[in-house]
Order: sequence, then C-alpha cells, then structure tokens
Amino acid sequence: MLVHDPQGVEVVVGGERVVLRNVERVELERRAAAVVEEVGDLGPHAAFVDVVGVRTRVRIVGLGVGADLEGMMAVGARCEVMVRWLVAGMRRTLRVRGVLIAEEYGPARGGKGTGVVRALEFAGESVDGATDCVVVE
Repeated sequence: MLVHDPQGVEVVVGGERVVLRNVERVELERRAAAVVEEVGDLGPHAAFVDVVGVRTRVRIVGLGVGADLEGMMAVGARCEVMVRWLVAGMRRTLRVRGVLIAEEYGPARGGKGTGVVRALEFAGESVDGATDCVVVE
C-alpha cells in the first residue's frame, strides 16, 4: 500500500503523540517471512506452498520527517503509527503497531523540494502473534 501526501501522520511513543510534518509518502509492505514449499512427484514445480510467517514494514518518507521525535525515539522503540488520508471523500486511517528498526537520510530527488529526505522504517509487531498489526479504519 502506498499513501501519497497523507493528511496526517502521527507516531505515539511511550504514550506521547507526535505529529510528523512534511511527510511525502507512507509505504506499507508485507512479505513472506517463512515459506513452506513441497515439490510433487509428477514434476519439478511446487505442488504445495504455504506462507507461515508474514513480515510487515512501514516506511515514512519526507523532508526532515521525524525531527520532532529527536531524543524520544531510538532504534528498537515500540510505538504506534497512524496515517490519515481521503479516499473518494471518505476519511481513512491506517494504524500499525511496530518497532522502529531504521532511520535513513539522503538528498531529496524530485518530490516537493530540496533538502534532506529522512525515512523512518518500522517493523510491524502483533500483540499476540495471531492478531494483525495493521488496521485500516
């Protein structure tokens, strides 16, 4: 899922809510963390495939994104990310429980201006291993 120019992005860390400014996009990616494959007796192709684990990643990208989080958040911090946007006039909210796993910096390319682009990457974390860490309201 890709959200361009979200209306609002907030991160809750230790009960404190911080609104992120200058967010250009939010990327949500899901990948198989563990895959079981079995090849049948009739040929070389997989006869059974099952995804037994899912890896969820959220990246928040923009000019100077997260400057308000300085000192509050380090790699390994647990938090909740909330992204708001409009779809056909309807307000939608994406909530993801997660852990900050990376911060990246680089020069702006295209986009909304010049400066340093910062990306915050979070790994989704389920509360019990069975509940999805992503909720769209």
